[in-house]
Amino acid sequence: MGLEYNGRTIMIKVAHFPYPFKGTQLQVQSEHVALRSAKVKSLFQGKIVFAGVDQCDNLSGLIQKLRAFKRFLRENPNYRGKAVLVQHVVSSTLDLDSETSALLDSLRAQADGYIEQDDQSGLKLVDKPGTTQGPTSGHDIYIRIDVKTDRAEHLALYRAAHVLLDTSVKAGLNLAPFDFITTHFDDVDQASVTIVSEFSGCSRVLIGSLRVNPWNDTELAAACARALSMAEHEKKERLESNLLYASENSPVDWFEDFITDLRRAQKKECMRVEHIGFGTKLRAVVVNESFKKLDPYEVSKSYSMAKNRIFFFDNEGTLATDVRHVYREYGAPKGEVSDLKCHGAAPNEQVLKCLRSLCMDSRNTVVILSGRNREMLEEWFGSVQRIGLAAERGFFWKLPHVTGEQWTCAVQEVDNTWKTYAFEIMRHFVNRTQGSFIENKGSALVWQYRDADQHFGSWQAKELSSHLKELLFGFDVDVTDGNGYVEVSVRGVNKGIAVNALLGKVTQVLGTVDFVLCIGDDRSDEAMFEELNKLVDPSEAEASMDDTSQLSTTDGESHYDTDRGADAGRQALDLGKDVPCGPLVERLSDPMGKQVEKTASALGSMKKRDKSSVNLGGKSSGNLCSLAGADEFMPIASSQRRFFTCTVGRKPSVAKFYLEDTDEVSELLATLESEKKRLSVKDMPPSRHTWSSPCI
Repeated sequence: MGLEYNGRTIMIKVAHFPYPFKGTQLQVQSEHVALRSAKVKSLFQGKIVFAGVDQCDNLSGLIQKLRAFKRFLRENPNYRGKAVLVQHVVSSTLDLDSETSALLDSLRAQADGYIEQDDQSGLKLVDKPGTTQGPTSGHDIYIRIDVKTDRAEHLALYRAAHVLLDTSVKAGLNLAPFDFITTHFDDVDQASVTIVSEFSGCSRVLIGSLRVNPWNDTELAAACARALSMAEHEKKERLESNLLYASENSPVDWFEDFITDLRRAQKKECMRVEHIGFGTKLRAVVVNESFKKLDPYEVSKSYSMAKNRIFFFDNEGTLATDVRHVYREYGAPKGEVSDLKCHGAAPNEQVLKCLRSLCMDSRNTVVILSGRNREMLEEWFGSVQRIGLAAERGFFWKLPHVTGEQWTCAVQEVDNTWKTYAFEIMRHFVNRTQGSFIENKGSALVWQYRDADQHFGSWQAKELSSHLKELLFGFDVDVTDGNGYVEVSVRGVNKGIAVNALLGKVTQVLGTVDFVLCIGDDRSDEAMFEELNKLVDPSEAEASMDDTSQLSTTDGESHYDTDRGADAGRQALDLGKDVPCGPLVERLSDPMGKQVEKTASALGSMKKRDKSSVNLGGKSSGNLCSLAGADEFMPIASSQRRFFTCTVGRKPSVAKFYLEDTDEVSELLATLESEKKRLSVKDMPPSRHTWSSPCI
């Protein structure tokens, strides 16, 4: 299972640790284990042996095991004197703490006898002090306490036993059942039975075992009785099932699978790890190698060179401080969907001033894309002339200087009946989940639970998502499970599709766009970045031209001449001259003008070979020219980037640049405003009334 976390791929492997079946099988077949096993059988000849080997701690469930076995004998008196429990207790040291000592005292009190080592390195049964019976008459529970672990002794006990009784209350890696199953790999006349605690990790893979709850004495006693009364063919089927798993899952296979998953999760070559935050909030994130902070000077330089520019800005979290966390209306909402209130923040006057200045330039197109409705956007940005607005994440949009003041809907036929059903079921979940609330975003309804209890909220979100998908089946909507929210939105509506449509309109009416600046801060803005990243930046196109120097030439043109033409274009850019665009390429006064023109034409039609996209019209597109369907030239290639996708906040993103916060966004807008004023002064015609040309 793979998870995406902070830009990293985290692989989670849920599998039981492999068991060394072949090595254990060889040890079981050894002469030493055979002799020790024969000794155990001689001690309990003619009796059914329940065996257990556990550490001396409370997690092993030893008290529960002894208590349940005594109950089994009380409820089944016909097995008294015929069935015994042989329990090995392993203590890691002689220096016991008070808790372990108390546990051992309790075990000794409940045992009927002990198993000890005799002088001839054999085993013997010893009565508990104070008993008058002999060592083999009427005793049901025998305990052996070992200071160190001797695996051969344990395998010998398992080999001689008929039933394994495991009652561990918490054991993620419990190999004792595997040892018991392996020691009976050659059972022919009578198969053994394994009773495993459901709190042991192996209970999920040893499906032939009897699973029990060690805290339930009744269930444990019933499992012991069933193990003895089970039909022989059922015992063999269960044992064969367990043997099949233990023998086929080798450690080598497990490690190979683990290494394979580890390779899948390794850092990609094009990514780098950065540590973001401070103190306890420090976290490692993975970002693209080219991901860096946006340089206002670089943007300003590209801005000055461009002839047709377009800006895409998110509002809250980008132009304005995000204050959505300040407004909360907990509890189930009253009334209808239309009564839901929507809160947001408008940009400050300084930002609006910069936007007005940018919109005054006829070569600029500024678009605000937000999840808020049309009324709020017109209230916030109504004072900015010629600004484009895209409300409800692109469900409605308008470009005053391109399509007029009329709002355009991205969907031809709007059916909002789904909102009533979704709202009613979300209202029930608001009642059930303290800290959750509902947001109405026009074309989407969002159930927010980021302020609720993390675990309970995620459980409720899964149930809500399941109900919504079932209830809204047949409606043209998508149900999205996000981090802290469940959203129902109209299908085919997002900021990426809106950006594609707006670019197409601007390119058709105003010509090829040669400068794009897109800034956003949240997850919904990633669709914008993905769409714009499909476009070929002129600087990337030039790099592609350098990489494809093996292209054929005609009319005596050489690669050397083409390179000289491209260099001439770069020199013109570096000298601050106007960069020719489209048919204006012929105005470049350069002796290699023919080659420069051909270079620009090639760049205008070049596309990314590995990132081609499909636009709204269904055509493959890799640059802005294809959005208009026109065969226009792109600007002459230069090393200066022209298309910028930028996220607010240093975090994993498909954007190629980042700014730290909204203050830096405001500073960038102020820089562009200053550059716009500088260009306006530069473009003004010189006055005749100067000191060099006095008026006569």
